[in-house]
Amino acid sequence: MASDVSKPLVSVIVPMYNVGMFALPCVNSLLGQTYSNIEYIIVDDGCTDNTIDLIEDAVGSDTRFKILHKENGGLSSARNFGTQRCHGDYVMYVDGDDLIDSRTVELMVEAADKYQVSLVIGSFAKTPVLDNYKMGQNVEFHVESGIEHLRKLLLLSGESGSACGKLFERSLINDLVFPEGQLFEDMGVIAKICSKIQKVAFSDACFYAYVTRPGSITTLRKQGSKHAKDMD
Repeated sequence: MASDVSKPLVSVIVPMYNVGMFALPCVNSLLGQTYSNIEYIIVDDGCTDNTIDLIEDAVGSDTRFKILHKENGGLSSARNFGTQRCHGDYVMYVDGDDLIDSRTVELMVEAADKYQVSLVIGSFAKTPVLDNYKMGQNVEFHVESGIEHLRKLLLLSGESGSACGKLFERSLINDLVFPEGQLFEDMGVIAKICSKIQKVAFSDACFYAYVTRPGSITTLRKQGSKHAKDMD
């Protein structure tokens, strides 16, 4: 798709680490976006398998994709690396083995403009491994105060605290710094942002497919004292 530079530029930051073939559905969901002014920043977080080769073959000569390489440092490190190098008016995050609906970027940018908000929030569906994803539901956005949404996050009621499935205006980029070496690394970032902004637009529509697969970090991770400490 040709870029329409009259529209705001959206930077989609995608950390990748040794997900192999599971990267392809993710990349295909990015290639299928209906929005026409996007840069995709694939962060190679020190992959030691063929993940990046597969991605390069999939995207071909598509100039919207930039593949950046760094030493392995984990998810937060990769997100920070990409954020520091993005150029978008808006920023989104997608994990390397997850998928988004083809209308995600377009509908979220429309909501940001319509409601004049710096943060747009969608819901997510937990899914098994998929080749493609369509949310299959009507999309309605609602507006509430940042403090009200912070309350939902602190009560874990209607807000996951994840950085994924959200659209951030560039004005928030100084707050998009993810703590490294910490579990639940997103929650403090999202809490800080919600505490500072006047209002958010949110939808219960599942724009984001959170893929649970054998061998993923979240599948292998056991709950323990570090989880409780880091969430606190």
